[in-house]
Amino acid sequence: MTKKVNIPHNLSYRDYQKPLMEYMRTWDSFRGKRAVTCWHRRAWKDKTFFNLVIEAAIREVWGYAYILPTYNQGRKIIWDSIDKQWHKFKDHIPKEILAWENGTELKFTLKNGSFIQVLGSENIDSIRWTNWKWVIFSEYAFQNPTVWDVLRPILAENGWWAIFNSTPNGKNHFYELFNTAKASDKWFNQKLSVEDTWVVSKEYIEQERNEWMSEEMIQQEFYCSFDVGAIGSYYADQIWDARKQNRIIQLPFSKTTPIDVYFDLGRNDATSIWFKQNDWQFFNFIWYYEDNWKYIEEYFNYIDNYIKEQWGQLGSVYLPHDSKQKKIDSKFSTFELATERYGSHKIEYITQTKSTVEDINTTRKILPRCRFDIDKTAQGIKCLENYKKDYDDKKKIFRDQPRHDWASHGADSFRYFAVSHKEVEIDNSPIIIDFSAWL
Repeated sequence: MTKKVNIPHNLSYRDYQKPLMEYMRTWDSFRGKRAVTCWHRRAWKDKTFFNLVIEAAIREVWGYAYILPTYNQGRKIIWDSIDKQWHKFKDHIPKEILAWENGTELKFTLKNGSFIQVLGSENIDSIRWTNWKWVIFSEYAFQNPTVWDVLRPILAENGWWAIFNSTPNGKNHFYELFNTAKASDKWFNQKLSVEDTWVVSKEYIEQERNEWMSEEMIQQEFYCSFDVGAIGSYYADQIWDARKQNRIIQLPFSKTTPIDVYFDLGRNDATSIWFKQNDWQFFNFIWYYEDNWKYIEEYFNYIDNYIKEQWGQLGSVYLPHDSKQKKIDSKFSTFELATERYGSHKIEYITQTKSTVEDINTTRKILPRCRFDIDKTAQGIKCLENYKKDYDDKKKIFRDQPRHDWASHGADSFRYFAVSHKEVEIDNSPIIIDFSAWL
């Protein structure tokens, strides 16, 4: 007996969602493969995109990735959440086509062989090695943009589809992608605030104000404003000033000026390294590198190869306070291995400070003395722009401590630079040169 199931299942699309659905359903053409949407909070973003992925997985047997900023967010939003009709996300997959589900891997497998997996962008290696056909980036403004660079060649080979959706987070990588899509006829592009959909009442927004939701957050989340800035960011204003003052440019490389490197050591996440040269006026950051799940010797090899390729010379290697800790799988600490490799005269050990917040203030003070290569430190700049205070969803306030996410690694290694140079003061007083002594 033939069974009939309706798609979408347990869901009726709202009118404002239909243009996107119609665009993405042009399955066999190049048009319909890329979309960037900036929809306000409570606009049913994830409901829409998850159901679109279900439809695609039924049509074509392949792997489909649904990526959120973190694995825990994926579990909370996609796996565990229940809507007003008491439906979980998995309830939109008809039982007749669902083969099994894996709550550890957050993975749904359909009877036709397709699978849909919910992932977090904080662990790039969990995404890198699968042959995806479709990828949905949910809350992309808060994700590590490196993930898209990793997945792009995989998707290109497979005739890819990709959707990026988010509320704004200042003028960061999502803002750049949104404008790229807006200028292209090969991308679907749409921004919807509460004034476009009317699914969130003014009374509800006023209630959020009365419960201490900041006006900046309201403008960002409900009115999709990119102009608010990265709310809670420690360095966004300083990076914006650097852009306006032409301190984020293509920097020249000096073969005679030593290159200092600054580490943040990852244990189960990314290790990041900033490369810097000095001139008479600025600290020039000429390169940024990060990776994960590598032995420390591989990072040393990377540094040595970079120096050799540039015909440069190594200055000092700055290691953070945890570099003297031994890993379980090693007899030696990073500090010991670096000292053996480069000599003690090349190693600068940064002792643990009393207050991360004070160190962040130190970093803010030294940033006006820094320049960045616009291309070669692009990922590091994004880390600095998106490094922010941790947010308490229940109390609707920012905690006085940084949030640990993809941006914190690059920001931490940069903070170690600032701490190691905290004696530097900014002196903008005019200089008067007196030549009278020559006479």
